[in-house]
Amino acid sequence: MQDYLAFHFQVTTEFQDVIIAGLYDLGFESFVEEDEKLQAFISQSDWNQIDQEAFKWFCSNHGLSYQIIVHNPKDWNAIWEANFQPIVLANTLRIRAPFHSADPSYSDELIIAPKMAFGTGHHATTALILEWMTGETFNGLAVLDFGCGTGILGIYAKKKGCRNLVMVDIELQAVENAFEHCELNHVHADAILEGSAEVIPAQLFDIVFANITRNVLEELLPKLRSHCAENGKLIISGFLKQDELFMISCLEKNQFRVKSTFQKEEWISILADVV
Repeated sequence: MQDYLAFHFQVTTEFQDVIIAGLYDLGFESFVEEDEKLQAFISQSDWNQIDQEAFKWFCSNHGLSYQIIVHNPKDWNAIWEANFQPIVLANTLRIRAPFHSADPSYSDELIIAPKMAFGTGHHATTALILEWMTGETFNGLAVLDFGCGTGILGIYAKKKGCRNLVMVDIELQAVENAFEHCELNHVHADAILEGSAEVIPAQLFDIVFANITRNVLEELLPKLRSHCAENGKLIISGFLKQDELFMISCLEKNQFRVKSTFQKEEWISILADVV
């Protein structure tokens, strides 16, 4: 397994969402937020592939200085584990790690191992979708979790009754993590695939989740639309409030009709119907 780089930034608490959004767009995968500090993690191979000039410009434009620490996977997992605490969403859904005790007082519980894959429920982009899901039924529906990360969205949909679940992520480690989480949560995914839109099976889905970056969403919306059933729904996240109108325009150009928007901190999620 490859090493990970931890970038340590001095960032005021109220400005951290903006920095996280920019680094996420550049390719950083996970973050640990502290008072006046931010840690951003990226694999060594991904760091070698990102646009270095864009990263330097971003840091210069926001007055950021940083320190880089190299972690092997074991060290990185220990850091992430130490910062992973159970969370509760909508008073009904509890998300915990395998080393936390179960709590039967909640109607739903998901077990997520704190590793590198994105999507533990702690970040607002994931929490927004999960909170919407708490009030929905997925009985008999076909679900695509695109950019699945840990698999948390697809697994919750399966626990809520979806009949067919396909999960896709471009990162091998995320795919492996999603397999692990299906086992931990005692659910079955029909397919967990490594790749991008080209590996999506030739079928239609009633619900499509896409918690990915704004740029990737803009590029792949036509492909995601082609996999939506006639009365299908798309729920997207992974971008800031300032990008809301831009994303609504992109959705409308691709034959989606915005039904609802949700906001947590500075992050936005949009639920859209197929037109």
